[in-house]
Amino acid sequence: MTKTLNAAVNLQIDSLHQDITLQHEGINNNRQKKVDRSFKETETEKFRRLSREFDDICDKENAEKYLQNLIVDHPEDAELWTEYAHFALRYGMFIKAEHFFKKVIEINGIDTKMKVKMGALLLSRGNYREAKIYFDQVLDEDWKHLHVNLLYGILYKKIGED
Repeated sequence: MTKTLNAAVNLQIDSLHQDITLQHEGINNNRQKKVDRSFKETETEKFRRLSREFDDICDKENAEKYLQNLIVDHPEDAELWTEYAHFALRYGMFIKAEHFFKKVIEINGIDTKMKVKMGALLLSRGNYREAKIYFDQVLDEDWKHLHVNLLYGILYKKIGED
């Protein structure tokens, strides 16, 4: 058995060596491509990437630091404020999230999606009157809006409990 296995390996040694070499070269090429890409990214892309990477490993402080750097560099970018608001929601910082959503509204104006987000946030914070205002606005535009109708059910249940 040992001789046949040894003979089979000896017959295939060149192709095995070639396969290992090709795999090694492929890994090195992928690494080099990542390094080349990292030199081409702008500071904004770098801060956004670092923020996401720290957020992925639940390092809230560093992720927030990079988001704050982005906001300082681009204070009128509604997309960044929205990203920061979602970050705040993930970490239970509801007051900050509300402030950030208001900043987005200040920059972009308010659309249906933002009304739903603000209403849901206010509902979760127990601010039922303001939440109802946002929900009413959405239902005035589209009375069949599924999410708002569901949130209205939760709102009425909460009001009934209080």
